[in-house]
Amino acid sequence: MGGENIQQAHMVARSKTRRQAKRTATREREAGPAALFIGTGFNRRPLQRVSRRLYKTFVLRLRSAFEARPLTIPHDKVASLRFFQFNERTAPFLSSLANAWPVCVRDTPHALFAAALASGARDSTGEQLYADYLRTSWENWAEDHIVAKTRSFRAFFERSRLNEIKLRPVVLTRLAADGPLFVVDGNHRCALAYALGRDLEAEVLPFDLVVRLGLASSVFRSALLNPHTLEEVRIGGHIAIPGVYDELEFLNLVPNRCIVGRRLLDLNAGFGARSVLARERGAAEVLGVEQRHRFADMATRWAMIQGSWPHVRFCSRFPDDFMRERSAGFDVVFWKHACADMKLLAQGVQGLAPVGWKFLIAITAADFSPGACAGIRGFPPKRLGTLRARSRRAGKSLSVWLFEA
Repeated sequence: MGGENIQQAHMVARSKTRRQAKRTATREREAGPAALFIGTGFNRRPLQRVSRRLYKTFVLRLRSAFEARPLTIPHDKVASLRFFQFNERTAPFLSSLANAWPVCVRDTPHALFAAALASGARDSTGEQLYADYLRTSWENWAEDHIVAKTRSFRAFFERSRLNEIKLRPVVLTRLAADGPLFVVDGNHRCALAYALGRDLEAEVLPFDLVVRLGLASSVFRSALLNPHTLEEVRIGGHIAIPGVYDELEFLNLVPNRCIVGRRLLDLNAGFGARSVLARERGAAEVLGVEQRHRFADMATRWAMIQGSWPHVRFCSRFPDDFMRERSAGFDVVFWKHACADMKLLAQGVQGLAPVGWKFLIAITAADFSPGACAGIRGFPPKRLGTLRARSRRAGKSLSVWLFEA
């Protein structure tokens, strides 16, 4: 019943969004063609949305053209460039290959395959590792697609060895001004330079621009359109992308006894800033659960490049599905919930009981009342404080509640 209650709370939040979209569509129909050019309610009109998306993408591309710094990497330094494009599935695979942190170009399947081709070895180990990496990274690819991709890399390597093609500069970035370089785009080109012993032409972009360009992809277009809906991105203690709420401010509200040495479950983890900060505050282990798999991939990437993985991991599951499979083993639960219905939220808290938590911190717009909380383990809840949005336009203030078993 607990999982069903939580799913019901999620459905209430989603249905509210759908009702709002339906009302907006009705206003657009009533306004007729003029709705494309004038405002008729809460959301912007289709033409305005497209124009704003194109404008923001253009601005980002313009920034990259002006802020990119050309750089030539000597051939003996190519091997030590850091890998950047981790996701939920490839992080364990690449870590097992490297056997240590950090994961560099020389540890990647691309480089191992290219080195095998350069040496002329008949051993197929490098090719097999590259194929396994593709299977891990792209779970939905058919075997024929993987074989074609492997053959394509072979042909690409041979043409590059014979200088038949001109390679584009790879894209690099630094997390800090004097930090190591990470390969944002160009893993195959780096592998070629490493295997053939050639210098590598590159462009270095600021890290915040790299993140924003990633958010400009089709997956994150809605977030790019309305940056106030973004989850916070923190790298190395610095805010790369400000989200609606300051996750450090949230953790300052949570007592240390709820974090230090605890195994922590973070439901609706977003880009993982809250999880990584909890680890830095002394949590023994953190598992973030995020139903949007691309967000879970991004969170894994930030955890990997900061060295927090595997103590901080992320998985893309619905929270109630996850709890049905793993019902115990966590001391603390962070639960960020959009539902403002007190009774439904209280039922959701009751449904988290099988997790076996000692402390549960709920982040929500709801206010718990004695009637709504009756029968909940740890009743009455203690209000820790208010988590304020960075601006009025960004969102509503949320309340932080502590349930203690």
